[in-house]
Amino acid sequence: MLRGAGPPADRTVVIEEYRFLSQKLFAAVSVFAGLGILLGIVCLTFNIYNGNVRYIQNSQPYLNNMTAVGCMMALAAVFPLGIDGHHVHRSQFPVVCQGPVSCTEHSACGLLGLGFSLAYGSMFTKICWVHTLFTKKDEKKEKKKVRRTRSWGGGTEGGRDKPFRALRKIEKGWEREARPCSMCGAA
Repeated sequence: MLRGAGPPADRTVVIEEYRFLSQKLFAAVSVFAGLGILLGIVCLTFNIYNGNVRYIQNSQPYLNNMTAVGCMMALAAVFPLGIDGHHVHRSQFPVVCQGPVSCTEHSACGLLGLGFSLAYGSMFTKICWVHTLFTKKDEKKEKKKVRRTRSWGGGTEGGRDKPFRALRKIEKGWEREARPCSMCGAA
C-alpha cells in the first residue's frame, strides 16, 4: 500500500532556504584572517628588505615569498566565503556567491584554490630541494669513505698512499700545462 493520498513524487522537490552565518563568528574569523594577512605582509617585507643577507639567500627567498603570498590569498578567501543574506540581497545572492559558470570563477574558490596551490607547492618544492641537497652530500661522503678505505699498495700503511701520491703529481702536471684553445686561442 502506498502512503499518502496521491501517487509518489517522481522527482526531487527543491526547497530554497537561505542560511545565515553567525555574525559574531564571522567577525572573529575575519579578525584572525586579517591578522594573518598582516603577519604575511610583515614576513614578505622582511624577506624582501633583508634579501641580501646570506641566511635568507640560502633559504630560497622566492619560495618563501610564494608561500607568504599563497597563505595571504587563502586567508583572504575568508571574506567572500562569509557573504550571506545579511550582506547581499536575496535576489543577488546566486550571482554573487555562486559565480556565473563554475566554482573556479567564484572569487572565494579561486582565492582559496590559488592560495593553497601557491603555498603548498612552494613548501613542497623547498622540501624537495633540501632533501636533494642533503642526500647529495651523503652520497659524496660515502664516495670519500670508499676512496679512503681502498688498499692498492704493498701491505704496509706507508705503501697504501703511494698510488694516490703518484696520481696527484700527474694531476698537478696536467693543471700546469695550459694549452691554448684550438678554436679561439684562449688559454
